[in-house]
Amino acid sequence: MNPLISFSMPIRSHLKMALKSINSILDNVSDVNNIEILLRIDIDDDIILHNLHRFESLPNVKVTIGDKMRGWLDNHHFHKENCEISTGEFIQLWSDDLIMKTKDFDKIIQHKYSSKTCVVSWEDGTEWVCAPMISRNIYEITGAFGKQTFCDSYLCEIGSQCEIYYYDSNINVIHDRYDITGNNLHTEFRAQQKQYKSAIIEYRLQDTKELLKNDINLIKNYLKQ
Repeated sequence: MNPLISFSMPIRSHLKMALKSINSILDNVSDVNNIEILLRIDIDDDIILHNLHRFESLPNVKVTIGDKMRGWLDNHHFHKENCEISTGEFIQLWSDDLIMKTKDFDKIIQHKYSSKTCVVSWEDGTEWVCAPMISRNIYEITGAFGKQTFCDSYLCEIGSQCEIYYYDSNINVIHDRYDITGNNLHTEFRAQQKQYKSAIIEYRLQDTKELLKNDINLIKNYLKQ
């Protein structure tokens, strides 16, 4: 039987952060068979690769190892690699600085969203959404998990324009990032801030707008069937 939720989680160097994030999922799921945790690791990440056994010993964890590419700027490609091996009804965007806080979150998802075509964001205490969950058919129809670095914004835009977006405060997550909580100031975070302007420019390009428009039309046409 396939799991309910596939967590797509690129991780980079931050061993304690990643383990804390994964354990927050495992500690709060009602049935571990309802989830799979898909880790995407850079081929040159010696810290994580040296400790790979610590991840592989956890239940329902799958690991993909690949090229670093442009790092955070190619975030959507890492998620797509995870999607390609995912088997869940839903695919959940996740990262090593996210903490799940809601007990039995899988029961909530199953009760409210099973069999729906949807994009759902959870309460994360910020002014933006960072961890949308999509129904699997959105990935299958568009062939991607967003097509730009800001795949979270991209997916939420699809959901909003197609009128299938939900913001659900019944599930609470913490985005434990330095500029939000004061925790986890590290090299990767600093590099990400330097790349942020480049990512915004890419997101605003006409090419990205066309990709988004086409994906929105694909989902709209699917919903009309």
